Amino acid sequence: MPRQMPFVKITFADGGIGYIPATADGIPLFVGVSNQGTAEDNKVIAIDPQNKEVVFDYFGETAFADRIMDFFSEGGGICFAVKTSNATNQGILDALNSAIESLKIDGQLTIEFISILTPADKTLAAAVASYLESLVAEDIFLFAVLQARAKKDTEATVDDYITNLKNEWQGFTSKRIAVVASFANITNLTGKTRVDNIIGLVSGLIAKTKVNQSIGEVRSFPISSITSLAPVGINKAHLSLLNSAGFIVLTTYNGKKGYFIARENMFTDETSDYNTMTNVRVANKVGRITYLTLLDYENITVEPPDDIDPKNPPPPEQSPIVYDMQLKIENALSQMLKEKEIYGYYVEIPKNQNIWSSEEVLVEWGVSPTPIIRYIKGKHRYFNPYLRMQRR
Repeated sequence: MPRQMPFVKITFADGGIGYIPATADGIPLFVGVSNQGTAEDNKVIAIDPQNKEVVFDYFGETAFADRIMDFFSEGGGICFAVKTSNATNQGILDALNSAIESLKIDGQLTIEFISILTPADKTLAAAVASYLESLVAEDIFLFAVLQARAKKDTEATVDDYITNLKNEWQGFTSKRIAVVASFANITNLTGKTRVDNIIGLVSGLIAKTKVNQSIGEVRSFPISSITSLAPVGINKAHLSLLNSAGFIVLTTYNGKKGYFIARENMFTDETSDYNTMTNVRVANKVGRITYLTLLDYENITVEPPDDIDPKNPPPPEQSPIVYDMQLKIENALSQMLKEKEIYGYYVEIPKNQNIWSSEEVLVEWGVSPTPIIRYIKGKHRYFNPYLRMQRR
C-alpha cells in the first residue's frame, strides 16, 4: 500500500432506517455580529450561566447579545461566543474558523454545535456546510443552526414572505445545517420584549435535551418566553409550509398552553436518515466516541492467536487484537445504550480482510435510533358488555 500518514476514518452511511467527553453534549459556539462591547473580533469568550449578564459587556446592547440571553432563558448552560464587526458572509466565516481553531484541544472540540446568530442566506449556509464537512475530514463532527431572515417591508403579505423565503432556500440541502424560520414576541430573562427569530431559544432547548430527544417534546418543552407569533398575520398553515420545506418552526396544540417546536428538522431531504437533529446528534456522538476508541489501535501489531497451524494461519480478523477492537467499540456503544440514547447496535469485523497488503482494517457498526412518536391516531368505538358476557 502507498505510504500514507496513519489515520482513523469514520464514515456515515445513509438509508439504513427506511472522544469528546459527555459534557460537550449541548454546548454551543455562538457566532454573531456586533460593533459594541469590549470583545475583540474573532476572539472566543466562554460564558457561564451564573454570570450571563456579561454578554452585554462583551457585545453591547445588540441583537447578538439578546439572542444569547434567549439561550440562557430557555435553560442553556455554559457556552462559547465569538463576534465580528464585519457583517458579511466572509466576516462570519472568518470568525467561525478562528473560533474553531482556538477551541481545539488535541485536535478535538468541547462543543457540540454552532449557532450563527445573524440572518443567513443559502450562500452562507452552503459555505458553513462545506466548512463542517471539512472538519469531518479532521474527525470533528458538528452541526450548525442558522436563522432565516425576517419579513421585509416590501413583502405586502405573509403569503408573499413565505413563498419568497422558500424560493430563496430552494436547492440547498445539508445534513449538518438546521435553519430556524420562526419569529415571535420574546420576553427573555432581561424582561425586555422584542420581535426576533427564536434561534436563541432553539439553542437553549438543544442544550438541555439528550442527543436523542426531540426539542419539540410537548410534555417537557413548552416555550414560556414567547407571548405571540410574528410577523402579524402568520398562522399555522404558513408554519406548516415552512416545516414541510425543512425549516424549524413553532407550532401550537389545541388544549395546550404555549408554543412548541414542531419538528427538529435538518435542512436535508426528508428521506435521509439524517433529516432530524436527533439523528444527526446521535451520529455525531457515535462518531466522536468510536473515533477516540479506534485511535488507540493505530500502528498496532496484529499478532496471531495461540496454538495455530503455522502452515494455515487464521485470517487476521480472528487475532486477539482485532477482536479486542470490536469489543471496545461494543463497550463504547453500550454506554450510549445504557443512557437510553440509542435503541440498539451491532459491531462486526468483515471477513477476508487482507491486512498484510492493505495495512487497513474495516470495523462496521450499526446503530438503531430511538423512535420518536410524531403522529398519533386514536380510534374510538362503542361496545355492548352484554354481548361480551354471552361469549364467556
